[in-house]
Amino acid sequence: MIRSQDTDLIPRAGLALVLLGVVLLAATTRVTTRTVLEPGLGVERGESFGTFDPDGHYHMRRLERALGDGGAIAGRDPLLTQGELQGVEVDLKGAPIPWPGGFTRLLWLVAAPFAPAQAGPARDAFVEVFVGSSAVVFGALQALVAALAAALLVRGTGALGAAMVAGSVVALAPAALRYSFLGMGDHHALASGLIVLSLLLLDSLLRVTSDGVPVLRTVAAAGTLAVGISIWLPCSGLMGLAAPLFAFGCWRAGPSSQGAKDLARTALLYFVSVALFLLPMGLSSPWPWSRLLEPSLMHPLVAACLGLCFLSLAWSPRSPWVLRGVVALVVGALVIAGVPGEAQAGFQRALAWVSARDSFIGSISESRPPGAALLNWTGPGLVLAAWGLIFPWRREMLLWRFMFLGVLWAGCQQVRFIETLVPLMAVLGGVAFGSLDLVARRPRLWSLGAAMLLLGIHGWLPGGVPDWTRGSALSDRESTTLTSHRSIREACRWLRRQPDPGPERAVLAQWDLGHGIEWLARRRTLASNFGAYLGGDTFLAPWVALASTDDGELRESLSSQRVSHILVTSRWQRNQEPWIKNLGVDAIPAGALVSRLVEFREVPGFLRLVHQSPLELFDRVHAQDPDPLPGARIYEVVPGAILVARVDPGEVLQVALPLSLSDGQRLMHRARATAGADGEARIRLPYPSDGQVVGDVMGGELRWSCAGHSGVYTVSEDDIRKGRRVVLWSDS
Repeated sequence: MIRSQDTDLIPRAGLALVLLGVVLLAATTRVTTRTVLEPGLGVERGESFGTFDPDGHYHMRRLERALGDGGAIAGRDPLLTQGELQGVEVDLKGAPIPWPGGFTRLLWLVAAPFAPAQAGPARDAFVEVFVGSSAVVFGALQALVAALAAALLVRGTGALGAAMVAGSVVALAPAALRYSFLGMGDHHALASGLIVLSLLLLDSLLRVTSDGVPVLRTVAAAGTLAVGISIWLPCSGLMGLAAPLFAFGCWRAGPSSQGAKDLARTALLYFVSVALFLLPMGLSSPWPWSRLLEPSLMHPLVAACLGLCFLSLAWSPRSPWVLRGVVALVVGALVIAGVPGEAQAGFQRALAWVSARDSFIGSISESRPPGAALLNWTGPGLVLAAWGLIFPWRREMLLWRFMFLGVLWAGCQQVRFIETLVPLMAVLGGVAFGSLDLVARRPRLWSLGAAMLLLGIHGWLPGGVPDWTRGSALSDRESTTLTSHRSIREACRWLRRQPDPGPERAVLAQWDLGHGIEWLARRRTLASNFGAYLGGDTFLAPWVALASTDDGELRESLSSQRVSHILVTSRWQRNQEPWIKNLGVDAIPAGALVSRLVEFREVPGFLRLVHQSPLELFDRVHAQDPDPLPGARIYEVVPGAILVARVDPGEVLQVALPLSLSDGQRLMHRARATAGADGEARIRLPYPSDGQVVGDVMGGELRWSCAGHSGVYTVSEDDIRKGRRVVLWSDS
């Protein structure tokens, strides 16, 4: 049985307690799901903890730059100077950043009064902890907003049950935890919370009254949506939903009524305000005007066009004008999306991104369809939302139902959108639960019972016991994954202490390490999580290089791409599937560069090892082997001295050079070459043999043998740097 409670008052004290409980529950699950590195190797002693989320590293570096620039949010990334982005020039000033600066602006406003004034380790540590903890706060606020929205939509004593269910769903859903645990410095939880808040404000505007245009509420709703778009551009999809609902509201109110006129004026003010709020973002953007996936003038332009659809109706509320407004809206959308040109390309790219048909998006794990695992991501909240879709049927929930169905479609295309789905399904499920008559009669009992039931159900999800039930009992020293991330941090920190090779030189690594290298090492990278925003050749460059088996082509490629160092990790195979897919091959060859560099075998003579993880950070997956692999290795690109033996064709030249690392580890560099028709056997040597330490490596005594002859030779660093020819033996 359903109660009509629209005019009932919400028990404020009870609601306050429920909201407090929801916030505490959400914060607790996010803190106990922490995935951070405690101080130790790779994490400086003065740091509270270390993180390894790539997007979080991007936000950290952008915030640190803003703190150093007095709050100015840069539009270009000076550490990404390679390649060519689609339609935008990339030079030594860096690539244009494809994400809006709203999130960084918000972080700066809060962090600036507390951050250390001087750049350095102290400020870096502050920024990492601040950004790495921010998602916990935003996740708790997301649960709070969802609970409050459900309560306001139900009202009466049933609001307590609605708030408890909605808030608990957000606090416990695995998809929501995925983007807001301690150590995740991402903006998704904040963006999803703003979507719910925007829907709540928009919902109040769509209810026809005879009180005229609610100016302050309309501007506040527009400002909230604009902030959401400036943080996460997909929030702009809410504009496409709001316009037809405003038009439907005008038709339902009666074409000639004052309510229709007021609602049309509200819509006009709403969209024009959104356009004005977004205009500074569009004007300052380095991207072409037609982009939807990047900050551009397209976003305020779409908002302004939607507002103009209600212009005539706002002053002449007659039936033909209503029809014309709706027709103009539909025709305008078809024209923008269908007419060949830049606008069409922008919309097509956006659709390809959402549906994961984009070459980059479709290749990473969080952009794949969840399939049968959808329920495991959402938990029982999806079942509650399905109930809320049909029972009870309340006209004022139309906006929420349409938004939920749209995001559900997107979530079925990509896992990443399920997090946005969670608060929407929480509100729908909470409203359905709170509208029950029995809940309204015994709100405290049913609210507590619902929360406990949700806790129990989440402990039996198909994916197993959720992380928050285990707490942080698992030490990071026992986790091979966290040890691997620690080794990457240690390698990046080492790289930062080395002399900068210059503004044109970059580090080559797998693309998901790009932002970590930029943040921790402050070095330029060949490619990073910018992904699809890069041109196709640049995006594929690291994959092609690391899969290469032709050392001649590789050397030319590294030279043209101005690569100074290559960073490889022992767990490179975690990205093997998208790697194979993007290169269009059946498998990564056994002789691929990445495999040879990780295992230190048959390393090309123009690459020399300069650093590898200390023994404590060797990959324990290989602990059963006699020689476990280092978690990370760094190679420097050098010309290399050319060792020559002039002998009969077919004779084999062999060299061996012992290498000593600064921490006592020892390796042996070996190489061999066969003399060709010209009577020369040539080997490129990247290490000096005069006792000079290069990076963390010192070469020992170089021994060679060829055609029955052998000897010892000293090669200097100057020989290596200048690529000199060194004749070891000549029969002539």
